[in-house]
Amino acid sequence: MTSVPAMTAPDPDHVAVVVTSYEPDQRLRLLVDVLCRWPGPVIVVDDGSSAPIDPGPEVEWVRHPHTLGVAAALNSGLRSARAAGATHVVTFDQDSLVDQHFLPDLVEAWRNAPAVGLAPGVVAPRDPGDVRYRGHRAGRYLRTTEVVQSGAMFSLAHLAEIDDFQESLVIDGVDTQACLRLAERGYDVLCVDLAFEHQLGEARGLDLGSRRVLITGHPPNRHYYMTRNRLLLVREHALRRPGWAIATVRKTVVAAALTALFDEDRAHKVPAIGRGVRDAVRGRRGPISARRAPSRRP
Repeated sequence: MTSVPAMTAPDPDHVAVVVTSYEPDQRLRLLVDVLCRWPGPVIVVDDGSSAPIDPGPEVEWVRHPHTLGVAAALNSGLRSARAAGATHVVTFDQDSLVDQHFLPDLVEAWRNAPAVGLAPGVVAPRDPGDVRYRGHRAGRYLRTTEVVQSGAMFSLAHLAEIDDFQESLVIDGVDTQACLRLAERGYDVLCVDLAFEHQLGEARGLDLGSRRVLITGHPPNRHYYMTRNRLLLVREHALRRPGWAIATVRKTVVAAALTALFDEDRAHKVPAIGRGVRDAVRGRRGPISARRAPSRRP
């Protein structure tokens, strides 16, 4: 494990906000209206939308000419943040919603973490949307293994140590890979209780006896990437994190079974899952070929 350098307390003026966007609706404007009250740079990266929404003159707008995936969109935002002199960044998906207290409270949580013996690599809101994190308590913080990047705060210097977000994953697992690699360098993956709303695609709950499970409603390509990338990350990190790897394989199997039994458009989604397994075994990364893609976005 690499020794952890001294923590730099973030100055709000040097904490940039990066929002990734693809075929956005009016929720993007609602989010940007709140974020523009922040003193640091606000950057919106549109990932090749056919009809992008101009976020307004208060923000820097970066447009990709075609869809490259969320990892590339995030990295475009990181480059703009560094060019603006930022030291830290908070990333958002377009379907997130926060109030004016979120960013100040998140920065304060980062600043206070070293006082309880923590070295923050990521600080994120706990339990965004339908996601539930598990871990160990350290004061107000929960130390966990991985968090969703939307609403999460990162140090740009720490991200540079791991070469930023891994674009070969394209979309799913991008945040997981970053968390795992930051942890390997000795940083803590943390979450705290903050008011945060995040919509997980077209997800819907399903009651199975005494348990409630989540059907994501994702298109076939997303099922391909979720399956492939989870299994690729298991291959990469299983020896160092066997418990996480076992849990991830179990989660992947359960997700595939729920899709096969209860989701819509199973005739396309189940084969996409199968291709994801095949390509993970082959070690294939990068975007799915257009020839096999039943929907436009990765």
